[in-house]
Amino acid sequence: MELTALLEKIDSIDKPDGSTNELLKKFGDLLREDSVRSSSISKGSIPTVIKITNAELFQVIESGDDASCYSLILEALRVLINFLANNDDNRLFLASSDLDYKATFWSLICKLFSLNTLNAKRNVIYERILLMLSQFIHNTDLLKSFIIFFSETGIEKCLIEYLRFIIDSELAAETGFDELMIPIEIYSEFMSEMSDTTSVDMIFANDCKEHLDTIIKVFNFAVRLNVYEHDKEEMDIVNDVFSNLSNIIYNITLCEDIPNLSSTKIHSKILKLIPQLPTKIQNFTLNKRRLFSSSGNIASMTNYDNSVDFSMAIEYFRNPETDPYILSACAIDLGNYITSVEKAELLRVKIDNEIGLKKFIANFYGIKFNDVIQYQAFHLFNNLMSSDIAVYSFENYVSVLKSAKVVVDNGQYYKEVFGIYSKFIKKLIRFAFIEKKNSQISIFEFKDLWNHFNPVDHPGAASEEIYLILTQAFIATKLLETGSVEPENAPFVTSLVENLVSANGLNDDISSTFLLEKLKTLGIFFKTIAAHSINSQVITKVLYDSDPDQYYLHFITPYHIFLEKLQQILDEQRNLNNANSQNQFSVIQNNSKFVCATTIAYCNLSHDTNEEVDAIQSICQSIIR
Repeated sequence: MELTALLEKIDSIDKPDGSTNELLKKFGDLLREDSVRSSSISKGSIPTVIKITNAELFQVIESGDDASCYSLILEALRVLINFLANNDDNRLFLASSDLDYKATFWSLICKLFSLNTLNAKRNVIYERILLMLSQFIHNTDLLKSFIIFFSETGIEKCLIEYLRFIIDSELAAETGFDELMIPIEIYSEFMSEMSDTTSVDMIFANDCKEHLDTIIKVFNFAVRLNVYEHDKEEMDIVNDVFSNLSNIIYNITLCEDIPNLSSTKIHSKILKLIPQLPTKIQNFTLNKRRLFSSSGNIASMTNYDNSVDFSMAIEYFRNPETDPYILSACAIDLGNYITSVEKAELLRVKIDNEIGLKKFIANFYGIKFNDVIQYQAFHLFNNLMSSDIAVYSFENYVSVLKSAKVVVDNGQYYKEVFGIYSKFIKKLIRFAFIEKKNSQISIFEFKDLWNHFNPVDHPGAASEEIYLILTQAFIATKLLETGSVEPENAPFVTSLVENLVSANGLNDDISSTFLLEKLKTLGIFFKTIAAHSINSQVITKVLYDSDPDQYYLHFITPYHIFLEKLQQILDEQRNLNNANSQNQFSVIQNNSKFVCATTIAYCNLSHDTNEEVDAIQSICQSIIR
């Protein structure tokens, strides 16, 4: 039967009869051909097929388990599946509520999935509908448009209802990964697309908790399924299911906030999934990372109460052999709790009472990190750092040194991790050597650690700031005041001083924070050496083995360049009209004047006649004016 004659018969159907199934089957077969799918004559008969489907779906919804109409529904849905295959024009036609029969079609599908009487008998219809929905996510350039339409019609809730049905029903014992694959894949694509828009918060905020709980149940269910690892086809499905499940969890937790999530154990449940991931799946590490990141998403939600995780986190930290993704996630969670000095003290007391602060720190450094992103755990110390924590950290120096090497070696690829870790190092130095009076440890004991951040080898504001704070720590030792440094420490002190007087970092996008730290350190340095009459001869002797040429080359000339750039920055800032910029400029200007005043005091101690020293004094006097 040719296509035209077949479609005329289909269009003439008033009420389905015994021949309707066969007509739809033939139409479905013909739609396998791209030319048939693309023809306007085929599209003209699709409304009839949809209306037939609507009538039969309505009967199922209203009448219950009437299996007599199942075969007709299945054939009609098969027609739609083949009509949609690899054809965005046809998909756009169906993914619409512009006409009543199409609006009714989508409404009936949602009603079918929302029934409280979901059962295995009717499952064949659900499977066929899911196969139809999957046509909208494969080989398409319009995925975002289709996903938005699904969102507006409530399809995502249908998927959740179906997944809940699978794992809660008597099908659970028989269901395999094949049954899970399609609904999970569709929902994964759905969440991937929607998480990129603000609409995810508006549409899902109130449903996310329920959806997350269901997906976690599905995940646990999938873990328990038997898998024949030597069957490549089966393993491909298993890989896809776990990848999509972890992707769903990650994208749902990207919501800025999920109401009442703190009152659930969902965060704990997500962490428990991490060690359950089958080790034989592809992208094993990627899936773990997604679950780890999901924990971080939850811990940073605006209204999430991180204190509910105290006991869980501390319990995990009793054993540093625990999966490092879990321990790192718990450390980040605890760090996010600390938003004030009071909260830091409360957490500190909690840790000390339950496990002991020293033991907790030792267990932290005992974590067997095996992925660079796990070093985000140092976020905890950025908020909890104290002088005793700094000292306990140096008691675990081997671990600190190892972590520094890993983070620095991978810093260009993991910039966020490097930023967290460099902030930790700055806090560590400040609390161990500057804030702590009469420290029993010396910065010179840990030169191997500081060398990992040497700005010569690792240029950048973070490394330069670390060396600025190390310079402050060196000044705090009072050794600068004596004008003497042990020969074995002289090269390290020289590197600190040369970084201090250099113009490194003074580029167009210099941050005010870095500049103020630089000026603060310079001011302390020149004030100290001027006050204790540490003149050029002393510095030349200690740092440059009494070679004045080296002193001028590595100390005076770089500092001259720095002051020229500083004067340029001040001139540019002076011309800005923004009120906030003016306030910031005022602070920078005052600090610059102090540096220049102390520099002049140093230059006046005793210097051989030198044009650059004269130029330095001239620039300083100009800035002071």
